[in-house]
Parts: sequence; structure tokens; C-alpha cells
Amino acid sequence: MQVDTSYLRACDRTLEALASDVSPVLSFTAAHLENFSRWGDGRLVGIALGDHGAYLATTEANLVATRTLLGAAAGALSTIARRYDQTDADQHVSFSGLFKDLDPQSTTPPITGDTARSGGSPTLPSLGLAEPGGPPDANPILMAILQWPDYLSFSWWLRWLINKGFQLCSPGIGGGDIFEWLWTQVGGDWDKVYAAGEAFGEIGEYFARLGDVTLDEAIAMFAGWNEGSAAEAAGQFFAEAVAAFDAQVAPYADLELKYQQASGASYMLCQAAYSGLDALADQAIASALGVSSIAEGFAALFDMGTTAPLAVASAVAAFIAELSAIWGAAVAAVLALGGLSLLAQAGGAEITLVPIPEA
Repeated sequence: MQVDTSYLRACDRTLEALASDVSPVLSFTAAHLENFSRWGDGRLVGIALGDHGAYLATTEANLVATRTLLGAAAGALSTIARRYDQTDADQHVSFSGLFKDLDPQSTTPPITGDTARSGGSPTLPSLGLAEPGGPPDANPILMAILQWPDYLSFSWWLRWLINKGFQLCSPGIGGGDIFEWLWTQVGGDWDKVYAAGEAFGEIGEYFARLGDVTLDEAIAMFAGWNEGSAAEAAGQFFAEAVAAFDAQVAPYADLELKYQQASGASYMLCQAAYSGLDALADQAIASALGVSSIAEGFAALFDMGTTAPLAVASAVAAFIAELSAIWGAAVAAVLALGGLSLLAQAGGAEITLVPIPEA
């Protein structure tokens, strides 16, 4: 049996490059996920998300195992190519021991030169990593409907003035909204929670691209190496490795959704708290100006006395405060229900990350 070892050496070089390509993914993971506990753990979304540290530790362990697996496969191919170049073809049976059976329970058929290609990009998988952003902007029409009474709310203007004061005195605290900053200390920073979810999703997509590249490289190699027990063992090894990479995609997509739901819950509950507090404040103002002011206004209008303008102004203020309080309470209820629903979905999602087998 004659083997064209150039096919093996080409695959060896690609696998070495793929093993090195894990390092940028580890750096990406460290940059976007290692400091997350500052915004999540011990707070409202931290309860819903569960143990972020465990997800991170499993992710890093899987990436390290991936690098080891690819490096071991490259080393085995290099050894086989060298031995084929140096020895008689009768020695090829001993080569099969260089490839470990990654999943003894697997029924995945081995990869051969006739296996269908993935159709994916041949570039290094880490090049497809995108920087996490943040949650998409809320629907402007919906927000306009929900927030239209804000400019009529006395408490809204009071919060606006307090925010301006904080921005002048302590611009480093709270950014643009001190009340949102205070909420993030309890409920979590929804922007950073969402970005962490996107980072997990990007890692899942990385594994999808890695599976495609590994599959296509193995197919190309087996086009020139298709006989003997070593080729059969290698075909099974690569099939199980690709299956392990592909098995990462769904759990990371679920993890991304879990974090996005927790992010949405934090945002909606924060807005619900806003609306609820505004409603209480406006109701207190309406009660202070309430029915007596309206009655006084009508009496003044009929009497045409000197107190009529002040009474009318007081009556209008009472009406505006009452309207704002009613609307704010309704919006708070809707947002609270939505936020609690998302929080329950995030907390109820059980995520099991699949370990990469040891080489």
C-alpha cells in the first residue's frame, strides 16, 4: 500500500494552526466573561443566571481540551507521515494506536474521502468572533406609547433634576441616570448581562466553524489516505471530534438566550420600578391638590372672583397628577409582569455544557 503523505502533512499543518487559533478564543473569553460576576452574582439576575463561574470554567476547560485534542491529532498525523516515509508499508497496522477512541459509545460513521463537505469557510474560526454589543434599542413606537405622560409627571421632572445634579457633582457615578445605576447594584447591569450572553453565543458559533473546518480538512486528507486500520481509526477519531465540536453549538445558544432573558428582565423591572415610584409620587400630589382644589376651581369660575386663576391652575395640576399616576401604575404593572416572566424563563432554563473529550 502506497500512501501520499503530502495529504497527511497538509492536514497536520492545518490542525496545528487550529490548535494555535484557540488562544485568541481564550483571550476573548477572558476579556468578556471573567469580570462578569461584578454585575451578576448575588443580585437579581445573578439568581436567575445561576453559577456564571461554572459556565466560565467549563468554557475555558473545553477550549483548553480543544487545543490539546487538535495538537494531539496533528502530532499523530506527523508521526504517521514520517513513519510512512521511512518504513515498509507492512508497518502501518501499528499506527492505529495513535488515535484514541474519543467516544466508545458513539455510532458516528467514520469520515472518509467520500463524506459530504460542510460548505463552511476555510478561514481560522477565531476570525469570525464578533465583539459583543448590547441589547437592541426598544421599539420607539412602543416606548412612545408607554412614556407619553412623562413630561406631565411632576415626579419625572423631579428625577430629571436630581439626575442633572448628580451629573454636575459626580459625573463618574451612574453615568446618565443615577437611578438606573442604583438599580444595577441590585438588579444587575442589563447591558453587560446581554453582552455576556452574546459572548457565549459567539463561542458557540466558533465551535460550529471549527467543526466545519475540521471536517473539510479530514475529508481532503482521506482522499489521499483511504486504506488500512490507521486510516479507519483516524476517520473514527475525526468523526467523533467533529461531533464533539458540533455538540457545543446548541448549549451555547441556549446560554446566550438565558442571559438575554435575564437582561430583559432587569431592564423591564427597572422601568417598572420607575413607573411605580412615579405613580405613587404623582398620586400623593394629586391627593394633596385633589378634589377640594377642583371644587374650589369650579366655585371660583362661577364667582369670577380673584382666586379663580389660582384655583383653576391648582385643579389642572391635580388632574394632570392623577392622570399620570393612573397611567404610571398601569405601565408599572405591565412591565413588572413582563420582567417577572422573563426572569422566570431565565431562571428555569437548565443549561448543560457538553465537555470536549480528552485526547
